[in-house]
Parts: sequence; C-alpha cells; structure tokens
Amino acid sequence: MSAMHALGVIEFDSILAMLADETETSLGRQQALATVPDFEPDAVRFRITLTGEGYDLLPSGLPTLKGIPDARHSLVIASKEGTLDGEPLAQIGRGLSTMRNASLSIENRSELAPHLFKIAKNLPRLDRLESLLEQSLDGDGTVRDSASPELGNLRQRKVAAGRRILERIQSYISGRTRDLLSDPIYTERDGRFVIPLKAENKGKIKGIVHDTSASGQTVFVEPDDVVQLGNQLREIEGEERAEIQRILKDLSGRVGQHAPEIAAGIESAAVLDEIFARVRLGSAMSGTVPVIVDGPQIKVRDGRHPLLDPKIAIPLSLALGGETDAILITGPNTGGKTISIKTIGLFVAMGQSGMMLPAAEVKLGCFSQIWADIGDEQSLQQSLSTFSGHIKNIAAALQDLRPGALVLFDEVGAGTDPAEGASLARALLLEFQRKGAKILASTHYGELKIFASDQPGFVNASMEFDVKSLRPTYRLMVGTPGSSHALKIALRYGIPEGVIQVAEEGIGIQERDIARVIEKLETAQKQAQRAQSEADRLTNRLK
Repeated sequence: MSAMHALGVIEFDSILAMLADETETSLGRQQALATVPDFEPDAVRFRITLTGEGYDLLPSGLPTLKGIPDARHSLVIASKEGTLDGEPLAQIGRGLSTMRNASLSIENRSELAPHLFKIAKNLPRLDRLESLLEQSLDGDGTVRDSASPELGNLRQRKVAAGRRILERIQSYISGRTRDLLSDPIYTERDGRFVIPLKAENKGKIKGIVHDTSASGQTVFVEPDDVVQLGNQLREIEGEERAEIQRILKDLSGRVGQHAPEIAAGIESAAVLDEIFARVRLGSAMSGTVPVIVDGPQIKVRDGRHPLLDPKIAIPLSLALGGETDAILITGPNTGGKTISIKTIGLFVAMGQSGMMLPAAEVKLGCFSQIWADIGDEQSLQQSLSTFSGHIKNIAAALQDLRPGALVLFDEVGAGTDPAEGASLARALLLEFQRKGAKILASTHYGELKIFASDQPGFVNASMEFDVKSLRPTYRLMVGTPGSSHALKIALRYGIPEGVIQVAEEGIGIQERDIARVIEKLETAQKQAQRAQSEADRLTNRLK
C-alpha cells in the first residue's frame, strides 16, 4: 500500500480528469493531470492561498489564457538562429497578446490576488514584438503584404503579371484564332496556362505542347508570348519566396532574442491555468475553499462525494483529528460506508492539492501521508487471497507510516475467521493510533463497536437505516454505532420469514441485547438531530 495506491483506490485520477477539462492550455492540462497532493503544511497553505485568490477574482472574471501555445520547442529553435515557419510564429504572437492581457487583468486587481500577481509578473509584455508579429502574419501564419514594403511591391507586380497572362490567353479564345481551338476555353497544365488546339492545326499557334487529349484530337499548347509572360511571373514568385523567407528569418531572430522570457511566461501561464481550473471546477461543484488549520485534521460540514451527482449525493458531516484519532463506521453493507470513506480521502487529497471542495465548510490541517485499503484488492498475479492482499497492504503502511498520516480502512480485518478478524482489527487500529495516524474505518464486527466506545480517541459512527422502510438512508451519523440489520435486509429481499425466525433464535442473547441497545441509540440520535435542526431553525428565525 503506497500513497499512489491510495490515490488510485479513492479515484483521484477521475478528479484530475475533471480538473484537466477546465484548463485552457495544453501545458496547463498536462500539469493538471500530473497533480499530486502536497504533504508539507506550508506548501498546502500556499496552494490553498492561490486558489482562494483565484476564487476572489471569479466575480469580476478570470483572465483567459486560451491561445497560449506550448511553443518551448519552437523557442529553442529560434534561440539557436533557426528559422520558424509562419504558423508557430503566429501562435507565439497570439500567445504574447493573451499573456499581456492576462498580466494586465491580474495587475489591475493585484490587491485581491497578490500571490497570483507575483506569478503573473513572469508573463512577458513584449509590445513591440507582439505588434510586429501581428502586423506581419495572418492567423494561419501566412506572411502579410504589410510585412515589408518589398513584399507588398512584389505581390502587386505578381497580380499585374497574372492579369497580363489572363488577358493574353483570353485573346486566343476570343480572337481570330478561336476557330483553331476545339473549345473556346483555357485551362492549366503543370501550373501553366494552355489552350486546346485542334491536332490538325498544330503549328499554326507557336508554343509549347504540355499535353494531348486521350483521343489525340486535341493538343494543349502554351503560346510563346504567354510563355514569356509566365516566365516573368515565375521570376517574381521566386523573389516573393525569397522575401518571405527573409521576413520569417528576421521574425524568428527577434523571437529568439526573447526566447527565455517567453518560455518562462508560457510556463507561468500554465501554472495560472491550473489554478484557475481549480476555481472553475470548484465553482461548478458549488464548492468552498478549505480553511487551513494547524495539525493533521479535517472537519467537514455537509460534504458531498465529488464524483456523484449532487442531486442524489447525501451530504456528510464529521470531524477527524485533534482529540479524535479514529472514527469507526458501522451499518449495513448497502448503507454507503465505502462512499463516506472515499469522500474524506478525496477531500484530503484534493484539499492538499489546492482544490476547492464540494461542501458547506471544510477545515483542513495537513496530513503527512494518505494510506488506503478499500475494496477487494487481492493480487491475482501473486496468487494472494483477499485477506492476504489486505494484510500485505496494511503491513506496508505500518512499515512506512509517519505521524499525522490519514489511514482509510474499508471493512478492517475482514476476510478471515470473525473472532480472529475482530481481534486483529482491534490490534491494528491501536497500533496505527499509537504511531500517530488519524483513522477512518468501517467494520461489521460488533466487538469493535464496543471497543470504539471505550477506547480514548475513538468515536463510533454509523450509516443510518430506516427500519420502517428497511432501506438505508446513506446518511452518516457520528457518535452512535450502527447495526448491520442483516436479518431485516434479508427479509426485505425475499428470504422467508420462517428462515429469519430460525436465524434470530441462533443469535445469542447478549448479541440481541447489544443490537437492541444500538437500535435505541440510533433512534435517540435521530430524535436529537431533529430537535437540534428545529432549534437551529427557530434560532435563525428569531435572529
């Protein structure tokens, strides 16, 4: 079990895919997909600060970074006196314009975003170079007539030469030579203008034969005077190509002179792009910027799993850390324990990556590591059983654990004899607590519910179950252990009532008494929560 393994099992990569979709630049997208959480408090605080500043800019609009290319390879070529084509030069020009506008936008609101402003200072403002590239190149990289007086003059001459060719070729199809042609039209062969001369009239119009029809009755001739005009056009086109190459070389040289600062600007733009993507994703999730506090801890109010539809996701609230070393969640299999554990794991990973979180409020202190053992992670290649696979993961975590780590267990101790599994789970939880970890775990073992009630630093929690409808509500209730309600669920899914009665008779008196106490506690907590909600409503109304 490693940190990367933990990020995998909580589906952090799906969050990064969503983050990448909010970026505007190719380099920013790469950075978003490569995001990993920080585990140093100062680094986490700084990332959250940057996100918070971006969120403060959101009401008046985030600067756009669209159009900034990852032109670092082209800049290396230009810096070594190489000549770039028109298209990459035009992209660099658009990038300079976008970076200048973004820099000015952040500078004008620097009091709201002082740290973002420091990053934005690396965005170059090369007004003269930007203007020159815009004046010289169209959007697709075509060199404009205005790039140089010589190019403008050559293109005027080129148009005039082309017009003379068309006028002369037109005279052959509309003058006295018209009857010599098979059709009164002209066409092109190999870039030269030709007329369709009847084969029997060959030689009556002097020129170069470029082609013959399939029937042999027509030859396509470029008249001598048109040949001379075409040669003049080719000469002008050669001069035009040379002038375009000279302009591209000159522009490339000017870009090369500023290559280091442009490259630094592109990289800084990618940093800003990833930060702004956090803000856009957080806003789309109706998220909040976490409040950073000291020590490894997380306090969530009305948090929703970020990968679930917010219309159906049931919010959860809990506090882990400080005096609470571990929360042990119990309840039915279908009740949402795994979702609750993954939600907290994602909140920590996202928060320590600088992201906003879909919750009404989150207070986050930096955890030193994230470990997770969730679901059926047996290794088929190594022929490990489910239990052995889990134990292998847990052993790796114990070996490399640092104080302040977040440890996530789904069904701790499962997969073996219940008595041994419960005893092992208890010992593992105590060892992780002794080593300074903060633990969120789920279990079915009744012994662990009692253990969590008595052990300092441990808190019971449960997934609420509606005993009237025999359905889970997927609502986390902190402070009360839950029953698995296995027999009630079995009855709901069609197991005959007689079978259920036999099963109930097989449960020991002590176990039944414990189950009844737990059910009473669940009922009492629901009543207390309803009373608290009503009290809060009345208090707000009075205020």
